[in-house]
Amino acid sequence: MPGLEIKGPGISTLRKMRCAKQGMIWLSLLRRSGTNLRTAGWGAAIFVNQTMGKHKRDEKMHIGLIGGIGPAATEFYYRKLAKAYSAANRVMDLTIVNADTPTLLNNLNKDARLEQAQIFLGFVERLQAAGADFAVVTSLAGHFCIDELERISPLPILNAIPVLDKFFAKQGLSRIGLLGTQAVLQSRLYGGVQSVDIVAPTGADLERTHDHYVDMATAGSATDVHRKFFTTLGQRLCSEQGADAIALAGTDLFLVFDGSEFGFPVIDCAQVHIDAIISKSMG
Repeated sequence: MPGLEIKGPGISTLRKMRCAKQGMIWLSLLRRSGTNLRTAGWGAAIFVNQTMGKHKRDEKMHIGLIGGIGPAATEFYYRKLAKAYSAANRVMDLTIVNADTPTLLNNLNKDARLEQAQIFLGFVERLQAAGADFAVVTSLAGHFCIDELERISPLPILNAIPVLDKFFAKQGLSRIGLLGTQAVLQSRLYGGVQSVDIVAPTGADLERTHDHYVDMATAGSATDVHRKFFTTLGQRLCSEQGADAIALAGTDLFLVFDGSEFGFPVIDCAQVHIDAIISKSMG
């Protein structure tokens, strides 16, 4: 490499360094050896970038989760991801930041998409600083501003809505019933699902569904009242509105439906999203 004289660690040693952080250590060693990096030209920088870039492509991806919305949903994502990585005998690279549930719900009720997207942007920037390769909003309610977030995010966002649309298309279903927050139900998953017909609670049932869901998500636990309400409503969506399956369009609904049978097919939208995270991060 013209103009570059290395004193101290040899090239063979330096080439064994295995990650971006070690690439920076390599650069530090050059400085300590007395090498004038300015006169050494671009060769030194190119070598470091090639070392860093090559190994980056070989590594698993670093997952960034925007959690806290709500706490039980965050635990659900973490537990399912950890279990998948353990089953694959892989080590997971994950960072979680904690968003505020009341703030999200307040902006959701006001349809303050830009405001919430800016809040999420701050979390994405923190995930980026931690080394995340992509970011995930661990709440379908939080997806009300996902388009606005994608436009300003410095990291790719793994949007659950197109993931769900593709999943529903593969299942061969003609109609699904939705359970979740009012915004998710009224918008039929924000208008982003075209592969299947969607039915949802209306009128007083819609309001009660939203209230029960928010109460459960905030508490991080489900009562017998919650269980009876959601299971009865799911049965009615199938029997009265012709739903082939019930889609749990709210992560915290696992508190009611996880590991149980209720006489109708259940699709856990959070699990579908998690499967996409696993696929993307493991490569």
